[in-house]
Amino acid sequence: MAAFYDSLNVKRHGSELGKFRKLVLNDQEAVPTMDGDAHRTRKAYLLAAHTSEWIDGYLKESAEFQEKLVVLIKEAAAGAGVEGKVALFPIILKTYIKMLAKVWFGLEAGDEYVANFLALSAGFQAPLPIDLPGTTYRAGIVARDALFATYADQLAKHRKNPDAYKHTALSALLAKQQEYELSDLMMLTELHHFVFASSGLMAPVLCAALMGLGTNPEALARARAEADAHADLLSSASTADIGNQLPFLAWTIKEATRKYAFIPIQLGLANREFEVDGYTIPSGTFLIAGLHATDMDPAIWTAPEKFDPARYERGEGLGDFDHVPFGAGNKAQTHRCPGGPAAASMSTVILGRLLLEFDFGLEAGQDQVPKGPLPANGLPVKITSRRA
Repeated sequence: MAAFYDSLNVKRHGSELGKFRKLVLNDQEAVPTMDGDAHRTRKAYLLAAHTSEWIDGYLKESAEFQEKLVVLIKEAAAGAGVEGKVALFPIILKTYIKMLAKVWFGLEAGDEYVANFLALSAGFQAPLPIDLPGTTYRAGIVARDALFATYADQLAKHRKNPDAYKHTALSALLAKQQEYELSDLMMLTELHHFVFASSGLMAPVLCAALMGLGTNPEALARARAEADAHADLLSSASTADIGNQLPFLAWTIKEATRKYAFIPIQLGLANREFEVDGYTIPSGTFLIAGLHATDMDPAIWTAPEKFDPARYERGEGLGDFDHVPFGAGNKAQTHRCPGGPAAASMSTVILGRLLLEFDFGLEAGQDQVPKGPLPANGLPVKITSRRA
């Protein structure tokens, strides 16, 4: 894995899926597909919106969505009846989409925005990217254009009334736009990529954390005890609080990204000839890095098939390339997602709030997620409130 994340060995440009470039990057050259000096310069620009100070601001802005998510789950549980089940994943996903729209763009997203985002996601997941009327892929392109129109409107609002948007990622990037000479379209494309990646990955990760805890009663008890002990902190936590007072919840999110195959592979192109374990990789070779295979490697992990957040407390998986859900290496130099810490932090406090509020009744086998990013059947669970 170290060889793959060496930017001298492997480049990303030219290895990306066409539908990723079309739907997520809007046919632009954005940070996931850039290499060399251009990538480092763009990364420096994006990291300006992902300092610990800015992430703390995002956590503060996201607190209201904890409340909204709790209310939505309670309403769904009440509608399901005593023995009924709630499809948990769609509720969490839609809440994440709205939360990230607020945090990144300052947007009070409604149902139309969510519908467009779901249509774009469906287009991305379409097996064949056929750009013809009536196809799921074409619907995704139409939704992308509608989303970018919304983003442009938010950009105009930021410029007209900047004091109303002091804590959004867009405001952070606007402050650096002239310094880095980025167009409006490029700036909005980078933020669109953040929303797509964060909602598309972290909502399933949150569900996976709940599924994993359902298979490990000891871990569930410990995670819940931590949430109960810091109930007043969950809606006002900072990144420092998460590390100091919510470590087990943070490990639970990390373990969910390891155990379940949300990003099973990473693609690249050999930038030069190099060797890996005695094998010579010719320049220009299309490469597939087996991230999930590394996450399940018994040489790295004790009982890798077990969901065990405490493994990080014991010192497992702490090597630079043992577990790379958000990329690896120096965040300013390599393809390491600048939004990873923000996404993980928000997911940690939301997990704590859900464990504080609810018991989730999972059935045998529900911890088995298919080889893709979505839990089966929307993750139907029986929900019981723990607090009045």
